[in-house]
Amino acid sequence: MSRRLLNVELVKAKKLVAINKKTGTSDPYVVLTLEDIGGREIKDEKYTSKHKSNTTNPDWNEPCDFGNKYNLNTNGELPTLVLSVYHKHSLTSFMSDEPMGKVSIQLEMVDQRGNLTSGWYKLVGDSRTKTQITGELFLKLKFTGDVNDSNAPD
Repeated sequence: MSRRLLNVELVKAKKLVAINKKTGTSDPYVVLTLEDIGGREIKDEKYTSKHKSNTTNPDWNEPCDFGNKYNLNTNGELPTLVLSVYHKHSLTSFMSDEPMGKVSIQLEMVDQRGNLTSGWYKLVGDSRTKTQITGELFLKLKFTGDVNDSNAPD
């Protein structure tokens, strides 16, 4: 049986909030993680995109895989894919990077048989988000490898 992976392509975003009020833009990047059922980040299942300068509509087209360390080939509950968008402050700034919103995707909602799931996902805020949240991420998600679930539909 082959290892089951989740292929994620972070394609682009639109209508992100403008953190830099002078330019009307942001310098966004995205941190992708898996979280277990308790909301804890799963070690070694993390990817950070490149940051894009001076834009509220960035194009990334960056692929990454999850499941290299964590077993996604289980009969139990699957983890949650969390995409957190940040504004990168300059190296001369003493401010930490600013949260711009996040998307949480229950992996049970992704097609389990390997068909491509793609679409726009709306950003939401959390307790660390100080700005008004706007924007969406366009993602492509696909499982590869064998499904080890006798209850999965054919």
